[in-house]
Amino acid sequence: MPDDHPSLVNRKDGARAAQRARSAPFPEQAKSLSAIDGWRTLAILAWQWGIIIAVIALAMHAGHGPLHWLAALAAIIIVASRQQALAVLMHEGAHYRLFANRALNDIVSDLFCSLPLFLVTSRYRTTHLQHHLEPLGANDPDWTIMQANPREWSWPKTARESRAVLLRDAVGYGFLVFAQQWKAWLPQTNHFGSSASPEPFSTGTRARIYLFFAVVLGLAFGLGLWREILLYWLLPLATIGQVFFRIRTISEHMGCGSGSGMGYTRNVEGTLAERLLISPLNVSHHLTHHLFPGVPWYNLPKLTALLHADPEFRAAAYISPRYLGQDGVLRAELTRAG
Repeated sequence: MPDDHPSLVNRKDGARAAQRARSAPFPEQAKSLSAIDGWRTLAILAWQWGIIIAVIALAMHAGHGPLHWLAALAAIIIVASRQQALAVLMHEGAHYRLFANRALNDIVSDLFCSLPLFLVTSRYRTTHLQHHLEPLGANDPDWTIMQANPREWSWPKTARESRAVLLRDAVGYGFLVFAQQWKAWLPQTNHFGSSASPEPFSTGTRARIYLFFAVVLGLAFGLGLWREILLYWLLPLATIGQVFFRIRTISEHMGCGSGSGMGYTRNVEGTLAERLLISPLNVSHHLTHHLFPGVPWYNLPKLTALLHADPEFRAAAYISPRYLGQDGVLRAELTRAG
């Protein structure tokens, strides 16, 4: 490292830590890791949807009795985890990291990632890129929404308060709150309007919305799959998926120190189960992503390893070993006495 790089012994000095991370040689390494692999995008999308279809089909044909209910429960949990993966891929689409061709990027992101979650990529992109400019700052739209609902989003909380929030998520209340708080991301908001907030849909986006929901209605009523859609798609999305989403979202930024970039964001190493269920596709490398948002999800571990190899960077960064457990973010950093 050049001699004039500032020392970063205080892990709350986010601005200086971010400056070091963006200094040589990291930018050149990040540039080499920013190449977009469209074939890899197609493969990972096919894998996610293949898992979803397979576990639902198995649950539908698991017979009756305890085996059926066990298969149904397993399908709900697995589908909820893959919905998290689709949300991560939508996030990649918001950064134009799915395909180099931006039109193709948005078409695939909408039809196979965001619209299945009742979101729209372009709407999510607008607020998410603002969030990147000032995480948890006065101009961060996500933080503004969170501050307006402290019962759900003010952390740290006591263990009892934390359990209450997760329980509300598990029974579907969190899904209703989500739809009210992040309504700007939804396809119905200002759908036929022309107001600037949120901005009107493009013709292509509106066409994709109509196509997607026409297909869903055809599957639900034309092929008689409405029960399966309710049980194996909407139920996971509205319940266990909200629990996964809550844990991941609060772990990304809550309970960190002050500052910009690094000061508001952490990396979570995570257990294998956590990486499969809560933070698929390397989304736990959130600090690395905020420092270098141009690096696609499949190269984040390589860049994180480079950053963490620098002892001064590691001393300054917020790095947690896992989400749950005694030393996990939720208990160790986001739970207070009371």
